[in-house]
Amino acid sequence: MQSAEDLAEAQTVFDAPIAHDLTRRNITVSGFAIPTKPGERIFINGVLLEVVRIAAPCTLLDDDIGAGAKTALRRRAGTIFRLLGSGTITVGDQITYAAIELEPE
Repeated sequence: MQSAEDLAEAQTVFDAPIAHDLTRRNITVSGFAIPTKPGERIFINGVLLEVVRIAAPCTLLDDDIGAGAKTALRRRAGTIFRLLGSGTITVGDQITYAAIELEPE
């Protein structure tokens, strides 16, 4: 998952357009602070996702987008999530933070 705002910033650094579908992220969101801490959870249209790690841009981006894309996307490449449920995610779905319940000791 990546943020449209971070992608716009990367385009400024890259000094050229970067198509969201070339960044190797499945979902691009706008107006939502994507969590980055492993274990944090969000819901998108009732589908539960959990943060695995921050995404690190790879050299394939330079091959697919152009030389310097990897550098432009550093610290702007998004977050890797794992699915914890099933459902359908569509354009325009609401995203909410999920409360994490701690297991009793």
